Amino acid sequence: MNAKALFLTFLVFSLSPLMGQAQAQTNEGADQCEITPTQIITLEDPEFKTPIIAEASYKLAGIDNVIDADFGHVRQNSKEKSYVLLGNYKNTASQSFPFLAHLTHKGQIIWHVHEKSQYPHQAVDLLKNKYGYLVLGNIEQPGKGRGFYVAQYDRNGKRLRRTPFFTPGYNSFAKSIDFTRDKKGYLVAVDRIDSKGKKSATAYQVNIDGFSPWDKKYALDHDTIFENILRLPQTLERGHIVTGSIEKEDGRYAGWLFNLREDGKAGWQKEYVRGVNASLNHTIALDDGGYLVAGHTQSFFGDKRSAWIMKVRANAAPLWQRFYTGNHDYHVRGLRRDENGLISILMEGRAIKNKKQSKAHLRLLTLSPRGDVLYKDSFKGADKLFANQFLKGPSGEHVIIGMKQFIPPANIEEARNIAPINEGWILFSPAFENYTDPCVPTKEQK
Repeated sequence: MNAKALFLTFLVFSLSPLMGQAQAQTNEGADQCEITPTQIITLEDPEFKTPIIAEASYKLAGIDNVIDADFGHVRQNSKEKSYVLLGNYKNTASQSFPFLAHLTHKGQIIWHVHEKSQYPHQAVDLLKNKYGYLVLGNIEQPGKGRGFYVAQYDRNGKRLRRTPFFTPGYNSFAKSIDFTRDKKGYLVAVDRIDSKGKKSATAYQVNIDGFSPWDKKYALDHDTIFENILRLPQTLERGHIVTGSIEKEDGRYAGWLFNLREDGKAGWQKEYVRGVNASLNHTIALDDGGYLVAGHTQSFFGDKRSAWIMKVRANAAPLWQRFYTGNHDYHVRGLRRDENGLISILMEGRAIKNKKQSKAHLRLLTLSPRGDVLYKDSFKGADKLFANQFLKGPSGEHVIIGMKQFIPPANIEEARNIAPINEGWILFSPAFENYTDPCVPTKEQK
């Protein structure tokens, strides 16, 4: 670790009330109880007026991304929330390696780990367990090709083990990891690619000690792709839900919901054809057996991507769906449903070439339980923004975790030869919580 290459800054802004003060606009009819099955919503350009409570930056030489994050384990003699960031950085030889950083809610470093090894590797997912933190990543070794690995760290960031998995004749790209039903092991969602480039969605079971008792691929005539895996609550059907995409005969990609049983067998599955390139990346299981799912679609013109969120019934049939478009490429980076029924969507707006007004930003939409937009918040804190995690803070505030980039001004002679500077980023913003669903009778009304 190079102490000169790493330092931390913490900026605190004036505290804003956490309830009902988010900069927002309310759509007409947002409190109506009727459900509109389908809407295409054009978002206006962001205004960047959303109040910020605080933000913290984690600076590391060569940082490439912050890919995931979670709340840290509770520390001894402390009741304050802390955050563990997972990302990747490049060394002086441009080789990629993972890092873990444990920060307090004020942005102070508790510990951090910068991995180094013989072969470069990249982290892709973080899972907190009772021992500490589990990291899923991808690795490439001469003679073995591309595979994935599972690494266990203790609560103080010490790596206990790292187990690689390779499949002869295939390149593997791990996407997501979650616990098995009994929490005595893990299921890993992987894309397996053969020598001809065909993609086959694959699931691995991995035990706590790093042994894999089985792996199964779910291949069809065309590409099948896994993106995210979710362990279902015990009160619902057994197994996991995996999101992704599936290639159709005409070359289009459809969104894909896939039920993975505990023994690795395929349960039910559902395809959703939307535009020419659709994919589902996020899922929330609901108490009624349905799901909230989110991803993106691309129009037949192929000019830009639109964010896509959908509520489906227990039989996977859509109840309502929303498409968000505008002067940006929109990518869903986080999805959350609070106890009051409000749905929060974190989106990343990417700049589109040849559009001067198109600037990278983060956008946070708050929806009613019926999919109506209640609030539209937008954030811009750097030249380029990348968000990959979305948590609810101890006081109900939004905690957005990702990376931002500073590009030195081109009109300053001394800055012309300076490369863009990346840094990890934690943003705290007020959330709207004092909401009562007008379509759900209260105790007094019953």
